[in-house]
Amino acid sequence: MLHSTVERLNRQAVRYLGFQYGPLAYRQTSEDQHDMLLQFIESKNKNAALVLLRQHIEDAGNLLASYLKERV
Repeated sequence: MLHSTVERLNRQAVRYLGFQYGPLAYRQTSEDQHDMLLQFIESKNKNAALVLLRQHIEDAGNLLASYLKERV
């Protein structure tokens, strides 16, 4: 079940990665945040991981939404 969930999420996310790596220039920020998330998880700092995860998702979503609105 976990594998199928991750696979489904991956398929959904792939279409947005082109924006992240291209016109949004968000790749390095995203990679840095992923590294920090892993550090928090490895150190069992659940609260910091949750805060960063929420921020990461919201920031990326807002950036993408703003970019797409400018193109309409």
